[in-house]
Amino acid sequence: CSGKLYYDLVAEREKLLGSRAGEVAIVRIEELYPWPRGELEGCLAHYAKADSFGWAQEEPANMGAYTFVRDRLDELVGDAADVEYQGRPAAASPASGSLRVHRREQAALLAAALDPES
Repeated sequence: CSGKLYYDLVAEREKLLGSRAGEVAIVRIEELYPWPRGELEGCLAHYAKADSFGWAQEEPANMGAYTFVRDRLDELVGDAADVEYQGRPAAASPASGSLRVHRREQAALLAAALDPES
């Protein structure tokens, strides 16, 4: 992930997984360009046995960083694992316009991103 979503993910990971929080790693990329390939290779080497990785973002799939990082993450991970998108579906607007809907969407996004069984 990138940005403030990191803090939401960390808090939700503790809440959902408790003592099992260490089963899900969260990596925040602060600078997307130039792409930090070397740093990410080193970071992802710690998780060589992982069978899936995900990109989480608050913005809809057609907005935000996902379209930029998708191919780059696939290249880094290679055939060893899948990279899954965890976020809102594509939309015409970056926000729902309703706080109640936003909270529901945010809760679903966090739960999906942190589910070690997915």
